[in-house]
Order: sequence, then C-alpha cells, then structure tokens
Amino acid sequence: MDNDQNENVKVVYIVLISIVVFAVLLLFFARGLAGLVTKDQPIDPLQKRIIAERLQPVFAVNTSTTPPVTAKAQTPQKAQLNPEKIYSTRCSACHQTGVMGAPRMGHKEEWESRMAQGMEMLTAHAMEGFQGKKGYMPPNAGLDKQQIVATITYMLSQSEVEFETE
Repeated sequence: MDNDQNENVKVVYIVLISIVVFAVLLLFFARGLAGLVTKDQPIDPLQKRIIAERLQPVFAVNTSTTPPVTAKAQTPQKAQLNPEKIYSTRCSACHQTGVMGAPRMGHKEEWESRMAQGMEMLTAHAMEGFQGKKGYMPPNAGLDKQQIVATITYMLSQSEVEFETE
C-alpha cells in the first residue's frame, strides 16, 4: 500500500508541475503577444488621426455666456434645381415604381384622373402633401411653387398627358 501511495503522490506532483509550467509558458506567450502589438511599434499618422477623430465627443455643452456661432445651411441655387434633377432626386423613388399609389411617369392613364382635378389641385397636393384613397403624397419641403409646377409639368410631358399651363 505504501508503494501505491508513493505512485499517487508522484502523479499528483507531475500534474501540478505540468500545470505550473503550462501557466508560466502561457504567461510568457501572452506578454510576448502584448509586446508585439504595443511595444516599439510606430503608429501611422493617419491611424493616429482616425483614432483621435473617433475619440472626439459626440456633442459639447456650451457653458459660456456668448452665443455660439452657427453656420447657415447652404441651399442649392434654384438655377441648379431643374425639373429633371428634382424628379430624379425627390420624385422618382415613388413615381417611377408606383409606390404608395403614385402615378408612374410614362403611364398616361394614371395621370389623367389626377389632371382632371386641375393643375392647381395637383400643385397643392405636391406642396402640402395629400392622403388619398390610393395612397399618400408627402409634402415637398424646400421647393417653391415654381419648381414644383415645373417638375409636375416635366412629369406630365414625359407621360404624354395633354394639359394647359396656367
């Protein structure tokens, strides 16, 4: 029995020594990896700038008594907003596919029922928004009446709808 106990003690010592050696090796390996990442490695200036931008606060509270200087919103010149550009940037998402009951450009029959109400009503719906039986027309903020009429005229002419200009 003494011999069995000695064998068991030897096995326990071997396991404990193996665990300690493994832990020491793991510690050196982890420190070596940490040194590779952070030690003696120059950081690219572009990476420094990107990191600094990411660490900027999302907002700041103005505690001074002077009002902050705000930049004015830049609006595109009206000359740059021609009807085709307005259609492609604001209208085509619905009027190209017929989403939310929008009459599709190029489909004369879909426009004629709306034109029966008159250009003024069509313009008012485009400016202020409209909830109808077939769908919804969101208001067009940021455009003046002249731009909206020009864009409607463009869509009607592309759809070959006859109408009278007012």
